[in-house]
Amino acid sequence: MTVGTARGRADSRTLRRWVLAAAMGLLATAPAAWAAPGDLDPFFDGDGRLTSGFGTGTHDQARAVAVQADGKIVAAGNGGSLNDQDFAVARYNPDGSPDTTFDGDGSVLTGFGKGETANDVAIQADGKIVVAGYSTAGQNGDEDFAVARYHADGELDSSFSGDGKELTNVTQCCSPPANDHDRGEDVAIQADGKIVVGGWGHLVFEVVRYEPDGDLDLTFDGDGKQTLAFGPDELQTRASGLAIEPDGNIVQAGWSQGPNGTNFAVARYKTDGAPDDSFSGDGRRTTDIAGGGELASDVAVQPNGRIVVAGNTVPAGESQSRFALAAHTPEGVLDVSFAGDGTQVFDFGGSSFGGGRLAVQLDGKLLQAGGANDDFALARLTPDGALDATFSGDGKLTTDFGGGEFARGVAIQADGKVVLAGSGGLGGDSDFALARYLGVSEPSPGGGGGQLTGPQRTELALRYAGARVVRVSRTGRFALGLQGPAGAAASIALRTARAFRSPVGKAQRRRRPLRLGSRRFTFPASGRVRVRFRLSRRNLKLLRRARRLRTRGVATAGAQRARFGFTLKAPRRLR
Repeated sequence: MTVGTARGRADSRTLRRWVLAAAMGLLATAPAAWAAPGDLDPFFDGDGRLTSGFGTGTHDQARAVAVQADGKIVAAGNGGSLNDQDFAVARYNPDGSPDTTFDGDGSVLTGFGKGETANDVAIQADGKIVVAGYSTAGQNGDEDFAVARYHADGELDSSFSGDGKELTNVTQCCSPPANDHDRGEDVAIQADGKIVVGGWGHLVFEVVRYEPDGDLDLTFDGDGKQTLAFGPDELQTRASGLAIEPDGNIVQAGWSQGPNGTNFAVARYKTDGAPDDSFSGDGRRTTDIAGGGELASDVAVQPNGRIVVAGNTVPAGESQSRFALAAHTPEGVLDVSFAGDGTQVFDFGGSSFGGGRLAVQLDGKLLQAGGANDDFALARLTPDGALDATFSGDGKLTTDFGGGEFARGVAIQADGKVVLAGSGGLGGDSDFALARYLGVSEPSPGGGGGQLTGPQRTELALRYAGARVVRVSRTGRFALGLQGPAGAAASIALRTARAFRSPVGKAQRRRRPLRLGSRRFTFPASGRVRVRFRLSRRNLKLLRRARRLRTRGVATAGAQRARFGFTLKAPRRLR
């Protein structure tokens, strides 16, 4: 009996081994886990998010983003000290790292003389970068349209207006002149290379068209400039979006405030700059969406010719703002095939401000950027105005960077991925903030895609497997989780996402990311490891003061390399 019992136990152990081996075989042949549309892209700076600045204590805000033909990402906005802002342009490699072929460190500041803000960016067919906004460097301190053009290496293009920069006074209306505002808000490049900039002045929409060399295009309304008012009773008028139709007509959108409230406003111009009277009778239209106050931030033209205006509304009787869109036929009337009545209103819960840009996919789907409860907010809608349930489950998503964020720019890559750009930061500091999302389902790196090539060796893709927010102990200690190939020698290095001034030596004037530590290790048989770090006294003191630090990491194991990001959180205060 004793022999029989021992044999039974042995058979039982054999059966368990066979079942385990079979299960592992199934895992080896299982398809990789798939990341869904709307998920953050882990191939972009490790976790789909990044922040970058133009120095410590600066006020940097990305307001627009564009994607080059080679996949590099260009963000533009304003940067520098709060009292002396310049055009700020940064370029990133497709993986989110700074492109050091752009002005040496991936970023450039451009001043016109006094106080500038860049509101939009466009890429020419030859790869040159055009940035538009406004400057207070005009005559008598008034605000003028400002345009700068850069070579692909970040240098100003002297073939544009002689020095790469152009200021344009569109209208002179006010006394004193310092109250005269001409603010460039959007830029588009025509098929013939001419540059169109839209914006607003005193109670008018404004459009300026430039020749490729920066001169005003005199075939556009005679002097290269056009202004358009919406009525004699207007109290305020702002234009913020611009689009060029396939036939060359120019569509502009914004908002207009009259005695009865604030409404979406949209206008269309012919190729010669004259208002297009085939659009709503006189080339202009206002739309009341929810009986409250509406502010339009952008306009786009869908492949079927429908003109969609996007922005924000506070419905009558309510106090919370919501995302809003209004769709018009090419003739300028509301298109009732869009969301039932030509308009769509929705929110993310709490305050939802749809004041960002609008982009159109090749299939006609719409992407609207903005903010919700101090986070990035992004919505995708079907071509006919319904929230797209295939995107993030309900057509809406928010992304937290650890501070207060707002997304202004949105761009679509050739592979369908979506890039948002805006600002984020803690306290009085503000940085460029970017996030990239999947537009279609893709295999998730390392997610369920492990392969078993032997009974005791697990080949796993190298990736970060830790938390997005990592709490540091009072002594500066913390640990990070990594996944990688079993038995592989590996290394990891950490640095801050932001640049800081060096405290000593000749390098004191330089600003660069701080090194937070590095480690060498070997992955165990499980393929998972926790790597422990301890901050230096100086870095721990910096973290206590900042409360949070966005951190970037690079891990290497054999031929594999993984970039990732996370946030270090200061230790809890002693009671």
